[in-house]
Amino acid sequence: MKTIRIACCLTILLLALLAFAFSTSTTTRAQGPLPCTPVAQGNGSQTCTVNFKDEVMTFPVPSSPCNPAGTITQTFNGVFHITINKAGDV
Repeated sequence: MKTIRIACCLTILLLALLAFAFSTSTTTRAQGPLPCTPVAQGNGSQTCTVNFKDEVMTFPVPSSPCNPAGTITQTFNGVFHITINKAGDV
């Protein structure tokens, strides 16, 4: 019984981590304007960097046999680098 409970809780944790990974890796505006101003480099490319701090994201967690339903709130920091090559590919 204890093994099943631990496995269930680990499953919930893995699902939460998976949701976090998808939430931070997907783009909201793939073809929209860049969130920063590119700076020309010597090789014909352009780069820019976006820093974000104390970003908050919440998502629901469904109930399971070992845990009640709830909401996970995460606060995170990050750095995102953008490079545009000579051909204009982002």
